[in-house]
Amino acid sequence: MPDDYFIKLKGEIAYFIDREIIRKESEEIKYVMSPRGHYWRPLVTLATSDAFGVESRIAMPYAVAVECAHRAALIFDDLPCMDNSSIRHGQPTCHIKFGEANAILCANEISTGMIHNMIYNGPAVEKNSLINHELYNDIPSAMVLGQKMDLYETQCVDLEKLLEMYKLKTGKLFSGAAVIGGILGDASQIQLSHLRQMGINAGIAYQLKDDLYDAGYLKEKQNKPKRQDIHKKTPIDLVGAQAVVGLVDSYKSRIKEDLEKLERPTRNFPHLEELIEEMLEVD
Repeated sequence: MPDDYFIKLKGEIAYFIDREIIRKESEEIKYVMSPRGHYWRPLVTLATSDAFGVESRIAMPYAVAVECAHRAALIFDDLPCMDNSSIRHGQPTCHIKFGEANAILCANEISTGMIHNMIYNGPAVEKNSLINHELYNDIPSAMVLGQKMDLYETQCVDLEKLLEMYKLKTGKLFSGAAVIGGILGDASQIQLSHLRQMGINAGIAYQLKDDLYDAGYLKEKQNKPKRQDIHKKTPIDLVGAQAVVGLVDSYKSRIKEDLEKLERPTRNFPHLEELIEEMLEVD
């Protein structure tokens, strides 16, 4: 993996967020949007747009809009009425730090005002309606449905249903991240379809990897508490850890097939392949 390339992109993401959000917004938004985590989702947008010949300075506002959608979803997921989490990225969650009401208002502002600002102040004005559809229609509706499944099917013993939940809660945002990168690069409808499926498969595999970490089977570079989902059934409970590792490998094979169908539109295409490989590494 070209570490320097992705370190540079992460630095650009953090700089853009600092300049356009942290220096301008409320304490709650500054806290939530401060540099934490891997930035996988905006990196997918940037690597995909790069694969189609778009410079990061053009794609950056849209990549950060994807990160805004992710951060807002985390605030909602962490609430006492949802997953009731107190720690996120090694820090107190938003509702612990600022109170539940302020956390909800913060999530609403990020998921509406902040995303709107990123899109409509971005340089690719002619692509706004397509990008807007991804961030305000497809992604939120899927994530809400996935969260409903997570809340009301906590004792689900059906692997197929769990994977469908992962597709909705995690896969759809990765899918949207990839598709937005393709839209910026004028990808064809067929290419966008392959990017959409690649993102879904990547999101499911990423969630399976997270389950392995949470259960103590993987190392994690971040300060992330384990056993956060102890009250929920996971694929590990149903089929065992080794089978879940096999599932991750299966999804990685599907992703490789999805990427091969794109037929390498530019010489920068390997960056996208290497990013996905790094994101889904199981060791």
